[in-house]
Amino acid sequence: MTADSLETLTVMGELRQLRNECDVNWESLSEPGAASDFLVRTEDLKEISARIGELFSDDPRLPDLRDVAFARAVAAKTLGRSGDMESSLALNAVLSMSSASPDWVQSVRHFLENDATGRTSGHDVGRDYSTVAQGFPDAPALPREEDILGERYLDVIDDAEEPGTPSWDVQVGILKRSPFTEQNDLVWDELIAACRSNLATAKESSELSALQYCLRELLEMIADNPALASPHLRPEIIARAVELHRLNQRVMEELGDSISARFDRNTFFQSVLSRLAVDVPMSIPLSDRILIARYHLDLSPDVTNHDNIERSRYATSLAELYQRNDDHNGEIMAFLEKGACLEDMRRYAEMYEVYEQALGLSRKYGLVSGIIWSTIRLSYGHFLAEDPRTATQLLLDLDDQLNRDDISGVNEREAYAEAKVALGNLFAYAGSHDGSRRYHREAAEIFTSIGNETRAWECSQRALE
Repeated sequence: MTADSLETLTVMGELRQLRNECDVNWESLSEPGAASDFLVRTEDLKEISARIGELFSDDPRLPDLRDVAFARAVAAKTLGRSGDMESSLALNAVLSMSSASPDWVQSVRHFLENDATGRTSGHDVGRDYSTVAQGFPDAPALPREEDILGERYLDVIDDAEEPGTPSWDVQVGILKRSPFTEQNDLVWDELIAACRSNLATAKESSELSALQYCLRELLEMIADNPALASPHLRPEIIARAVELHRLNQRVMEELGDSISARFDRNTFFQSVLSRLAVDVPMSIPLSDRILIARYHLDLSPDVTNHDNIERSRYATSLAELYQRNDDHNGEIMAFLEKGACLEDMRRYAEMYEVYEQALGLSRKYGLVSGIIWSTIRLSYGHFLAEDPRTATQLLLDLDDQLNRDDISGVNEREAYAEAKVALGNLFAYAGSHDGSRRYHREAAEIFTSIGNETRAWECSQRALE
């Protein structure tokens, strides 16, 4: 049998939609109602598990199936359905190995182990998955928390300390008594410097895990302190929290643990940024202010509780910050995000103005990807305003101006391919199958050239319609 015989399963037909929902609505899987709905919609994964031999290792859908299987495990955990949870994790592991992604298996296992180390502060978005690691084939038993992080983390930090300096636990004890006072600033600086030094030299995953424990211990001291919500909070506290968060993100990047990194960004926002009663001070580094503004804009509204008016305001602030930083790409993308907010609010006149501004900046600085994305968004805005003719003409003019051989960067080529997809979709909307096939095929070729096999496969399928 071929992989096509699985196409009759509902989950295969909705696979891309389910995968996108996992990104957008990840946190909702911890809610019983959403978890139950997701389990119903992904029930066919049981059939895929039974017929796993019908999938080929080069099938571009394997990564999406893998991610949806893990999301199903999370939903099953929420509802206490251990059988579904374990079978989904087993499918996830098999798909990871089949798609030549063994690191993903280790990444998920590391995520499960780390959540078992007990973020008990109440700020963590994640859940305790320590009981499900055995869902992986031949998974070894989990060591106890104290075995991993009771002694090892002290060894890692103590190695970086000079003889005669106080030990890690002594210095942490000093901070816990009064974490926000100026007299302890030097202690904070020493401990953060030790973490930074160890990150630069850590080679093994055990060293990185130990370092992560230390960073979380420091960050939780800030997040758990009621003074964080004070209108008189010192700017140094905010800068310190951001630096610890950045280091923790770098540790997870080294570990290849993208899922925990996503949870960590949400947790940092909810436990620190959302509680600030002061505006972000001008005195903290510009890069920190950009990160904070980005999180207000990038994270799901379910996490930030921001509506489009607030997000539009943050997009404006972000564009100004990028301008000060001479980051023209960032400035243009911030304008595009502001335009998208205006789109959602149906404020089309303002939307056109913002997209035109982004397009003008892109041309001024000669940024091809900015020119393409600005045109795509402007075209889509006209389509939403029920003007498909103008939307199509904008993209046709862009296509005439661009030469594929002159577009060399991966980002530029990806944007170019997406413009082709938009054109193909517009021709399909107009009933022109020839135009749809042409532009979807051209998009598939470009996606293939940059190694994006999933998008290439999707466009190839659209070209066959």
